[in-house]
Amino acid sequence: MLKPNDFEGLIQFIVTGSLLPILNYLIKSLLSRLFNINYLPTPGKSEYKNFLISNSQPISDLFYKLELYKQDTSMKYFWGIEGGAIGALFSIALSFLFFIISAIKGFNKFTLFEPYYNYCYCVQKDIDLLSIVMSFNLFSLIAITIIALFLYLLYSKGYNEPKLTEELSLKRWSKYIYYIHWFSMGILIGTNGVVLYLTLWFHDIFIRFIGQSTIGLINYVMSIVIICIYLINFMTSIIFVIYLHNATNLFSRLFKQKINNFYIDDLPRVRIKTDGGDASGKINDIQNESLIILNDGSVLKAIRWDQIKIMELEKTDVNNKMIMKFLPQTTENNKSWWKFW
Repeated sequence: MLKPNDFEGLIQFIVTGSLLPILNYLIKSLLSRLFNINYLPTPGKSEYKNFLISNSQPISDLFYKLELYKQDTSMKYFWGIEGGAIGALFSIALSFLFFIISAIKGFNKFTLFEPYYNYCYCVQKDIDLLSIVMSFNLFSLIAITIIALFLYLLYSKGYNEPKLTEELSLKRWSKYIYYIHWFSMGILIGTNGVVLYLTLWFHDIFIRFIGQSTIGLINYVMSIVIICIYLINFMTSIIFVIYLHNATNLFSRLFKQKINNFYIDDLPRVRIKTDGGDASGKINDIQNESLIILNDGSVLKAIRWDQIKIMELEKTDVNNKMIMKFLPQTTENNKSWWKFW
């Protein structure tokens, strides 16, 4: 007969060999973005950008709009944490709901609710307990399904693309769409955290039942199945969280691209001297973390910020006056109050 220590060793192997490395990678990735570990400023980049901002009105306006965007989306981590709390409460509420539904006459015969009924209102069986723990995996699948359907509805209406006001700031509902992605990520993380906690909470009960039961081999096999199902479910949630995170990055890139396209005709020409030679052209993209992109007619030139020795700005009239433009395609019309934009 299998001993409790065998199952305990299996649990430790799964947690330390699979879950912890995944969580460690996710935490490191998050911290690297929060504190710019992998995106440290290139030496001199800030000084060159400040030089251009101070001496070119279009570039100054461009970065002002980007700074407003940062302020408009500054609550994303709060929404993520709030979503985590909601996800945790969602899992706990579902677990209680399943127990309550199983007590209703007729529902206790359904395959999903029968183990809950048997465990609470009949003789406690280890096979029922294992079935209950297996059903916990449905919680995150339910959350994924709800979020996926809601996002599909939004995407089908084109709401995943940032919409701008005449002043080139995010429209109200575009902010909400951005925050919904972070809120959804929090829900999935919170839901999976509770599912993991509930699974491990029954760890001692597993060991006791496997040690006392005459069908320890069957329970042992079921325990392995439960762990495998949890890992598959966990990886599904992680993949969806990564998708949501990439969607927020795409949202930001689209916004920055719209702002850049709006000012691109008025961006100044510069001459840059490096150890490898000189380059000149009209600024095409100044938002890149590592490069400044110049447009010299039909040729695009990419120059690393840390290779620049001298930068010269060609002053023109357009750089000496305030640029006041509007986007005619985003002009507000009289719309019903219930429409997003």
